[in-house]
Amino acid sequence: MLGVSRNTVKKYLQIFHSSGLSYEEFYRMSDSELALLFSVQKSSVPSQRQLVLESLLPELCKQLKRKGVTREHLHRQYLGNHPNGYYRSRFNNFIHTYLRQSHPIMHIDHKAGEKLYLHDMKSSREAVEVL
Repeated sequence: MLGVSRNTVKKYLQIFHSSGLSYEEFYRMSDSELALLFSVQKSSVPSQRQLVLESLLPELCKQLKRKGVTREHLHRQYLGNHPNGYYRSRFNNFIHTYLRQSHPIMHIDHKAGEKLYLHDMKSSREAVEVL
C-alpha cells in the first residue's frame, strides 16, 4: 500500500493521540509543523562506550592500511581490550563513518574539455587548475 511498516503507523498514531489535537487542527498544520510533531528526537549525549571507540578510531584506521590487517582482526583486538564494547556490525559502522568523514570527496561540475585539473600526488597539494 504505502510502503510504511505497521509499527511505524502505530507509533504515528500514538504520537497523534498523545498530542491532543483534533482532526481539524491536524489538517490545518503545515508540513514543517507535522515534521516536528512526528520526529523522534534521539539522545545527543554519546555513551562512554562510544567515546572510547571514537578515541580509538584514528589509530584503528591507520592500522587498517597495513598489509594483512582486517576489520575482523581489529574487532577481535578491540573486544579483547574492551569486553563490553560494540559488536562487529556496529564497530564496522563506526569505522565506515569515520573514514567517510576523514576523507571527503568533492565533485566539480564543468563542461567537458573546458578545464583540466591535475593533482600532485607526491606533495599531496590541492588540485591545480590549468587553463
